Amino acid sequence: MNRSPWILGAAVLAAACASPGGLPAGGSEVPAVATEAEDPAAEAGDKERDGPEESTARLERELERKRLDVSLAEAEAEETLKAAGHEVHTAQVAAQEAERELAHFVTVEGPLQLESTHLQFDRAKWSREENRQELDELEKMYQAEDLAELTKELVLQRGKMQLLFSERELKRREQELVQLKEYELPRKQRELELKLHKATEALRAARVKSDLAERKAQRSVLAAEHEVADALEKLDKARKKAAPPADS
Repeated sequence: MNRSPWILGAAVLAAACASPGGLPAGGSEVPAVATEAEDPAAEAGDKERDGPEESTARLERELERKRLDVSLAEAEAEETLKAAGHEVHTAQVAAQEAERELAHFVTVEGPLQLESTHLQFDRAKWSREENRQELDELEKMYQAEDLAELTKELVLQRGKMQLLFSERELKRREQELVQLKEYELPRKQRELELKLHKATEALRAARVKSDLAERKAQRSVLAAEHEVADALEKLDKARKKAAPPADS
């Protein structure tokens, strides 16, 4: 008859107390009694001691867990691929936008800025020439007419100042035109080209990442399906083993 480990432990304790020496001389602790729950090989032993019905039930539970693992792997794969697809779409939109922005600058915005600045330069140039002609006319007119010296000087001074301002305006517009043509427009185009290059590289990296994510997801699902197949094979063998022999 099998006795409970607790009953055996109590018997050992009673025997120790009833002995002439009482508890062991080495201390007051009672030697530990090994139990089945403390045996590290107990769980493995349970599988070995399982009868055909218990083994089949255990394998059925294991198969159910493996099938749940497949469902989980498929759900995780779906979410991973969805996130990867979103990254690819975002990168693709950014690359297309960078390409359109560069094309718009090269064909529309840049030439428009250049033409506008050039027009301002041409107007300043003509204004300078117009003021110079007016001053020449005033000087010739006042040389022929006998006017008061103060009046003549005031009129000529206004003409000279207008010519001076127009010359300064022309110089400034010319500097702006050179600055735009040689620095600002090329710099803006380089920035847009770099932006397009980065966007293109980001799109390439997103596609590579999406491809790797898809392969990993397929591998995870396939591995889980293989686990189900193995568990199903074990269960079939256990059921055949547990089946009663056919009458001869």
